[in-house]
Amino acid sequence: RNNGLDFATEALLREIQAAQDSPKNGYARALGEIRAGCKQSCWIWWIWPSLAPVRATSRPQYSMPDLGAAFQVMQHEVLGARLREITSVAVEHLRSGTLKSPAAPTVLFGSSIDATKFHESATCFAVGSVELGLEEDLRLWTAALEAFGGHLEESTMAYVAGDGGRQRYRGVTTSAQLLAMKPPMDNASCLLPPCIPN
Repeated sequence: RNNGLDFATEALLREIQAAQDSPKNGYARALGEIRAGCKQSCWIWWIWPSLAPVRATSRPQYSMPDLGAAFQVMQHEVLGARLREITSVAVEHLRSGTLKSPAAPTVLFGSSIDATKFHESATCFAVGSVELGLEEDLRLWTAALEAFGGHLEESTMAYVAGDGGRQRYRGVTTSAQLLAMKPPMDNASCLLPPCIPN
């Protein structure tokens, strides 16, 4: 069922969910590793997907082509719920007394590269939360960004305010600034019918 989505976005959502449903390196394994406090396997591409204009990855089939696709991941019945759940677990670790060193994101995500991918993803979905008017989601993503000093990831914000077509984000560099922002007056283009899995 199309639900008002273009076929490319619908295919992307199916691809991500299929990878998450895999018994090998799927969502259950990712959640278990984050709960244990350290990513050890290869699954970040379909758990915290990258924006293709921001990062080229070795698994481009899971990358989001634009902000519209990111909005759909957030609104997807299954993917959105999983995204919030695993991010909440990550935030608890990043806030905990067991990971107080400056390298805490590197410890939790297993490498500096994956910590940066998470920073990019958190920035993207924080912007999405503003655009969609999702206050609880925005609080979650800004809490995640506190692990990076509250700074938004620069390449992601350059895309958002440039080719992403959201000029009002020019000069926005911190999660505190995002928290002060309101959804656009006309966000109908963001609020496509959510994709419900068949």
